[in-house]
Amino acid sequence: MQDQVGRLRERFRAGRTELFPASARVAPCRELMERHAALIDGLILEIYRVSCEAADRQAQRGEHSGLAIVATGGYGRRELSPFSDVDIAFIPSEEQDPWVEAAVHAAFKLVMDVFLSFREIHVGYSFRPISDLPTWDLTVKVALLDARHLCGEQRLSERLLEQLHWSLSPLDILLEIQQLGERKDRNGNAVLYSVEPNLKEGEGALRHLHRARWIYKLLLGRDVNHLLGELGERGLMSSTRIAEIEAAAEWFWRARNWLHLSAGRRFDVVINNYQDRIAHDFGFASAQEWLSQHYAHAETLELFQDAAMRHTLAGPTDLGGVLLENGYLSRRRIHARPDAARAVKLFHLSQRYQVPIGLVDMQDLESMRGVAAGLMEPSGDETWSFLGILREGRDVAPTLRALVRYGLLNRFIEHFDRVMRYVPPDPAHRYTVGEHSLKMIEHLESLRAANDGVEPRFV
Repeated sequence: MQDQVGRLRERFRAGRTELFPASARVAPCRELMERHAALIDGLILEIYRVSCEAADRQAQRGEHSGLAIVATGGYGRRELSPFSDVDIAFIPSEEQDPWVEAAVHAAFKLVMDVFLSFREIHVGYSFRPISDLPTWDLTVKVALLDARHLCGEQRLSERLLEQLHWSLSPLDILLEIQQLGERKDRNGNAVLYSVEPNLKEGEGALRHLHRARWIYKLLLGRDVNHLLGELGERGLMSSTRIAEIEAAAEWFWRARNWLHLSAGRRFDVVINNYQDRIAHDFGFASAQEWLSQHYAHAETLELFQDAAMRHTLAGPTDLGGVLLENGYLSRRRIHARPDAARAVKLFHLSQRYQVPIGLVDMQDLESMRGVAAGLMEPSGDETWSFLGILREGRDVAPTLRALVRYGLLNRFIEHFDRVMRYVPPDPAHRYTVGEHSLKMIEHLESLRAANDGVEPRFV
């Protein structure tokens, strides 16, 4: 196997030397990235073949033994800049299958031996049984949205994508955008017009392009092969806007390729030292002229992400009995009446995604307040929604207050309305027992968010 490792290393080294001569800094970016991805594809195919042969010598291949390898992230999209991370995932048919374990073990070792000797290239590999999907965080899931089958059993790759689209909502990505924006606002980093722009993670940069495409993939379905063309055909975006987005993507890819090759490593910030050089190489008279054009393209990608967010909120989208439409959440109606059993889920989704509840539903909840506590025992789904409210990392106390206001918390904590009105016998207390309890939750949330201020404490 050592001979095979040496041969694959040399193939990788020679391929990169051919791909990235000095003139590649200004080469057509799309072709360069695709050829780079194709080079890696060939190596992974060979690693898979050798690993299967090694597994065959160690274990009997069973009826259900199967393995797929997928490219993820930028590699999956074939948008692989010269020093971009190369990410692959192993999708097994069964976790405890001896043949699968042997094949994965051999492949992991080969990946390390072949790629990790190149210090400037980071190769990430992961083991992703589909049964573990509910435990994956959003970062893992959206990276796998761009999964591209490389080798092995195609049915496993297809099943992975099916399960991902079932488990992910465009609202999950909207929530990530909101939370990221809040963190950037706190740090003062939410600025598109930085004089040293970050080509990947900056405002209006490639990550905005990625998020918009993830959202539209989920909205339009996983079989959409040409996303921008599909948006045009469905009347969601004008041909002029589509051309602007394509030009902006090309601009960022080309600039990122140039920067990687100029720095000789992965580097995504166009610092002052590089600006005169990139402007000259791309035919601009000055760094100012190049930056001005760069900001225009960044504005385009920022607007693309904004459009994806608006289309998500416009709906209509069924969220399991709750309808998202025109920026509001409402319960599905049965015989012209709202489904009463969905009320708690309505508040949970509003809490999670920061989307307001529609006025009609608020009026319905107010009119039903007197009878809410007398409804039947909460169902398993309702209890799960209530526990979801408690598990969310934000706005637990305001959501519980809303449940109190509409008489819904009594269904889970019996007679909580009486607790809200109960005055402690000790006159030192400023609030009723129920209000004191909710204020404790508010302060615990503030402590968790590290923004507990210096306002007067209460007893």
